[in-house]
Amino acid sequence: MDPYGDAVLDVNFQEHWLRALRNINQVKQIELRSYHAAHTRLPREQEARERILATLVKRDLEADVNFNTIEELEALIELALESGAVIRASGD
Repeated sequence: MDPYGDAVLDVNFQEHWLRALRNINQVKQIELRSYHAAHTRLPREQEARERILATLVKRDLEADVNFNTIEELEALIELALESGAVIRASGD
């Protein structure tokens, strides 16, 4: 896809991009969780540990502008898929 050219995202292309964005989302969450598990002093008790890790990951994701943009794009594509819309993207 040419970032400087106009593009039309049909259903197949939308599904492709949605899978890619969800994959990025998942990888980012895994990386943050691994980072906090390795660099944060956490309790040994599993339930408390999981709750704290989830809170730390959520906090970091909410502060990440790029992650928020990815979530907005996911929502846009989901809406387009649900409504059967075609996305017209203007380049540059």
